[in-house]
Amino acid sequence: MAELEILEPLVGFFCPTSEAASTCNEFISNHSQVLPPIGPIFYFLLFPLVFTIIFIMILMSSVKVAQGKGIQVLLGITAFIFIIISGWYPVMLILSEFWYIAIVLLGFLWFIKGHFGKKEGGGGGKGGGLAALGLGGAMGMLMSKKQEHDELKLAESSLSMAEGRLHAIEEGKEPRPADAMQQVEDSLVSATSAINRMLADPVHTSTAMKLEKRKNEVLKEVQKFKKKKQ
Repeated sequence: MAELEILEPLVGFFCPTSEAASTCNEFISNHSQVLPPIGPIFYFLLFPLVFTIIFIMILMSSVKVAQGKGIQVLLGITAFIFIIISGWYPVMLILSEFWYIAIVLLGFLWFIKGHFGKKEGGGGGKGGGLAALGLGGAMGMLMSKKQEHDELKLAESSLSMAEGRLHAIEEGKEPRPADAMQQVEDSLVSATSAINRMLADPVHTSTAMKLEKRKNEVLKEVQKFKKKKQ
């Protein structure tokens, strides 16, 4: 894809590990239809960089050791470099997307409170309480979204593992089919746990139901294979 070719040098820099590069390329592909080719650049470069800088600024301001501006800047730069070389930039990609959504929603609520709160008096226009609550709420939302993304990734990888091993067993490519079947069942257990945790959140019910259907299809294949062997 053209977007991947344009951003390939940036992917090599911001996503230095193989796993990070794979996640970054997948992220760009998922956003390739948004105002191409500028949209993917915004989502991959501009938004996460702004989010990362603000995140580091908030983090450094809370570090008691870093009282001097020079020390804070030094720690901030090294923290940014550490995030990049550790392969954590894909995490910032995901968090930044949800962060901007949270900021827009909180800004809308702040506007409503400031606009209509004046009628009730008490300085509602400043919205300071909402702003203070919004920062903590936004960070909490970001961490929640990160956890949900991890659950989705775990469920999908577990199902892919189960499907791949099961097909290999059916085609006679597994030298130890009993052990491979045990791995299939273990993967299904792992997928079930992740799916159940996703089902607890109404926002992800639709995605979880699709994964549940996919898991049930794998279970049916396992049962058919076991019946053939009996």
